[in-house]
Amino acid sequence: ALILWTPVVFSVLVRAVLLRAGILNRRPGVPTFAKNRPRFFFDGTGHLFPYSLGCAAALMEQFRIEKDACFFALSGGNISALCLITGKNPVDVLKEQEKALALHAEQPFGGLFGDMSPLRDYLDKMLPEDIHVVATGKLAVVVASWPQCGFQYIDTFHSRINLIDAVVASC
Repeated sequence: ALILWTPVVFSVLVRAVLLRAGILNRRPGVPTFAKNRPRFFFDGTGHLFPYSLGCAAALMEQFRIEKDACFFALSGGNISALCLITGKNPVDVLKEQEKALALHAEQPFGGLFGDMSPLRDYLDKMLPEDIHVVATGKLAVVVASWPQCGFQYIDTFHSRINLIDAVVASC
């Protein structure tokens, strides 16, 4: 256990020292497109992917999401945010992904060291052709920046492939 946790503890300590010294930014500011608008954040989901999709389904069923709402999403949370943006039923997404989720659950590290091509293929099948136009100004994909140990928002998508690449990079 010590061998497993030593790099993690070291990384956290180095990050804390760099933050205190002012070398790292604590977090990026809110992008201009999101100011004075309702905002939703979907965190990375890991094995709680079905829960995140359930939250998106409940939001769709119980609330009227404003047209000017914007979404921030990290890792698997991007799928939930994309469901809300495109109007795709999250329960259908979960049913479509059931087999892939079962395979993912058997892998000890999942997407960390795994193959992301099934996600890329699914997004290519799921998303409409104009998703980059619809998502620009509504979705901010959160990606980790290395070696600064911080986060960046990708909120402008020049093509559909550009958006899919951002979502995959976020995972």
